Amino acid sequence: MSQSNPVVLITNDDGPPNDHDSSFVLPFVQSLQERLGWRDMRVVLPSSQKSWIGKAYQIKDTINMSHYHPPQGQGTTDKPWVLLDGTPATCSNIALHNLYPGEIKLVVSGPNYGRNTSSAFALSSGTVGAAMSASMAGIPAIALSYGIFDKPIPAGVVEKANEIACTVIKKLWTSVLNNNTEPHADVYNVNIPLTVEILGQDSSAPLVHWTTMAPTKYGRLFVPLEQAKPETSAEADAEEAGPAAVPIHSPPPHETPQPTIKATSTSFKFKPDIGSLVRPDAATLVPGTDIWAIHHNFVSITPLKSCFEAAAVHSGIETEDGSGKGLWKL
Repeated sequence: MSQSNPVVLITNDDGPPNDHDSSFVLPFVQSLQERLGWRDMRVVLPSSQKSWIGKAYQIKDTINMSHYHPPQGQGTTDKPWVLLDGTPATCSNIALHNLYPGEIKLVVSGPNYGRNTSSAFALSSGTVGAAMSASMAGIPAIALSYGIFDKPIPAGVVEKANEIACTVIKKLWTSVLNNNTEPHADVYNVNIPLTVEILGQDSSAPLVHWTTMAPTKYGRLFVPLEQAKPETSAEADAEEAGPAAVPIHSPPPHETPQPTIKATSTSFKFKPDIGSLVRPDAATLVPGTDIWAIHHNFVSITPLKSCFEAAAVHSGIETEDGSGKGLWKL
C-alpha cells in the first residue's frame, strides 16, 4: 500500500445496498476502486436502515454480525462486506477496534440518501454520527451526503456525484488528512447536490465551497398513528430529500424478543415536518453556509470538530469576583 492509497473504512446509515433507501453505496465503492485505485477497503454497514439516529450506541443490544456479498464484479473488496445489527456509530467503533484494529487510516461515511446540511440535519444524522464516532477514535473521517432535489433522480447525476466525491475525497486525503504536520478538522461534512446543473461542471468551475454549518431548527417530528396516512408524492419527496426517514423494519429473527408493552390509546409514528428545511426561503440563505451552497448547486465542505462548541458565559449571573466568569454568587 502506498502512502497515497490508505486503508479505508466505508460505512453508512442507510444499510446494505437496496433500491429503496441504500442505492448509493455500491456504485460509490466501485467508483473509488475505478477512479482512485483504492482497493484496500473495509465495508461495515448497519444491517438495516438507521437514519436520524445521530451518534447513538444502543448499549443493551447484542450486536450480531453477518456478511453481504456484492454481485460478482461489482464493488468486491479484499475483505467481505460486514453487516452489523447496530447503529452507524456502532459500525465505526466495532470496525476500528474489533474487526480491523490498527488498519484503518481514513473513514468515509456515506453517501447518504439525502442532504446533511445545517445543524438540524447534521445533529440528527447517522452518517455524520458514524464519522464523529471514527474521529473519537482518532481516525480522520469524511461524512458524504447526496442532496436529492428531483424524483426520479435525473439520469447521469449519481455517476457525476460519485466522480466529484472521489475527486474531493482524494484531495482531502492527499492535501490535508495525510499531512501530519498540518492540523485538520476531525470530520469533513461533504454535501453534493444531485441536480442536472452538476453535469456540466468541470474542474475549472467554482464547484466546491468551504462552508460553515447553517444553524437551523426543526419542529414536529412525530404524529399520532391515526394521522400517519400515506404521504402525497410531494410530502414523500420532502422527507426523502433530507436524511431519509426511518422505515419500519421487523426485527431480524435472531434478535431477542422484547417483552410486550401495552400501548395507550394514542401511539405515535415518525413523520417529520421538514418542508421548510429542504425548501428554504431563498432570502434566508446566508452566503458561505452549507445550505446556501447546496441550493446554488455547489458542493459544500464543512470542517467540523468532534466536540460541543463552548458558548458564552451568561453575564447576567452575578459572580463572587464580579467578573461574571468565576464562581457563582448564590
